[in-house]
Amino acid sequence: MQRRSASLGALNSLGVDCIADECVAVRSEGQLIEALEAAARDEVPLTILGGGTNVVLLRRIEGRVLRLAQRGIAFETTRAGAARVTAAAGETWHALVRACLGRGIAGLENLALIPGAVGAAPMQNIGAYGRELSSLV
Repeated sequence: MQRRSASLGALNSLGVDCIADECVAVRSEGQLIEALEAAARDEVPLTILGGGTNVVLLRRIEGRVLRLAQRGIAFETTRAGAARVTAAAGETWHALVRACLGRGIAGLENLALIPGAVGAAPMQNIGAYGRELSSLV
């Protein structure tokens, strides 16, 4: 979904009133690739927005904002018997923690209730109570 002169107030945890020239909700990997290619072709400034936490937005963002809205969590067991979890970048972090715990996969429980999206987690190396994501990824 693409909107022009889009308000981002509801898309950031501080509720900062912000207007983007254009906002595109990206719901799949294919849409993300298309949106990145279009931004390069159109030569417009590009901002990527995940869960909207840990950001303080300007009153106006020029160019195109890509809002990561992909959802999905997949589980598999490796040959060695370890759990491999794949989550879409737009999935909420807490939903991922809950899904893992619901399947008996331990390790993320100290990271419950941390706001934000899965896609930002590796960049922020989220951590709490002596556990950091970098030890699990």
